[in-house]
Amino acid sequence: MLPGHDIVKLDVGGTVYKTTKSTLLQCSYFSTMFGGNWEVNKDENGDIFIDRDGQLFAYILAFLRGNTRLPDDIALLKTIGQEAEFYGIESLASCIAFKLGDNDNIDLRIDTGLIQATGLVQRVITRKTLLDAIEHGFSAFFETALPKGTDLRLVNSIDVAHHHAADMWIILLDAYLFGKAGLMFTDNTTSYRLKQVIALGKRWGVPASTLQCIADHIGAMKLCDSNTESNQ
Repeated sequence: MLPGHDIVKLDVGGTVYKTTKSTLLQCSYFSTMFGGNWEVNKDENGDIFIDRDGQLFAYILAFLRGNTRLPDDIALLKTIGQEAEFYGIESLASCIAFKLGDNDNIDLRIDTGLIQATGLVQRVITRKTLLDAIEHGFSAFFETALPKGTDLRLVNSIDVAHHHAADMWIILLDAYLFGKAGLMFTDNTTSYRLKQVIALGKRWGVPASTLQCIADHIGAMKLCDSNTESNQ
């Protein structure tokens, strides 16, 4: 490529920017533009003209250049989010939605590998809860679905493929979520299997409070069985 061949000048709403085509190609708007699918408008100086807010484009370009810092002003964030959607930059739109608190839920799908229809288990959890869980013994379970360095601000769903102990991890995760919500954990799994779950949790460093939730459930199951036998 000849020197300067990659350089592009943009006139965005009257404000001129100078950047490179490779930087702009990171978003769908410019990918489509440079793909020859549009007739490119140019101003009197031959710069590519885009009829959008020139000042807001500074944030768009900064993000494409790797600057992920965003302003704290809510009104400004919302307008930048609108520009991000216009230019087709989903990662920036997600970052802004997360900062605004509009996109806090993550759809968690866990494939236990079972042949039955019940093999796929779904949960909806918040980013904060997921971060807490990862910090408290669940990183080993999520590491295949969340490669090292994954930015959870950009994640809306997580698919955990078949795991050697997926069904037990689900019980541990549910017990963790029940405990954080201050609720009594319940599950129809056998007490023998729940004891195996506790052993797994201890091995991976799951919080003792979570394991205690499961132990309390085992105790309640035994008491219920004892009462049933005495009434027969």
